[in-house]
Amino acid sequence: MEKVNYGHLISVSGRSPQQVKRYALAFCGVDPNASGGRGITREYEINDGFYIYLIGVLVADYGMQLGEAKSHIYRIIPELDTRGLLPSIRWDRRDPVPRIVLRIHPGHVYEYRTYIKRTPDETENWDTGEQNVDDPYVARWVPKGKIGDATPGPVFEVPLTAYLGHYILTLRGQV
Repeated sequence: MEKVNYGHLISVSGRSPQQVKRYALAFCGVDPNASGGRGITREYEINDGFYIYLIGVLVADYGMQLGEAKSHIYRIIPELDTRGLLPSIRWDRRDPVPRIVLRIHPGHVYEYRTYIKRTPDETENWDTGEQNVDDPYVARWVPKGKIGDATPGPVFEVPLTAYLGHYILTLRGQV
């Protein structure tokens, strides 16, 4: 699958058609070919559909303003690409994706936490923070930007790989 349309985005997100259209317009703008009541449905690249889906998650589930959510998505796109967390990269692959959580601080400061299966000899070498020592996974926060530059306010933790998995499985019809 290379393209998605409103119907796909509505089924993936569980949001109303009006909400999905609002998020899509905010991210992609108006499509001159599919506007004006011509009966043409706009199609999006599979990655753009994922970004629109994530904007909807940040707005509806995390209570962000639309402009703020859009800004965050634009800023994390290069990191998603670097970490292989784009639907176009993962679509045909069946190997497991490492569990990655994004922490968004006010002031556009981000941290990524990757959970990696721990081997017995690594228990002494990892800083597990608040994690249970019996947990078979360990993780470290990797900041993008200076945490000291973050302004006071709420910090959001977004399970990126969970949303990516849901997006892909729903488009495949497996959810």
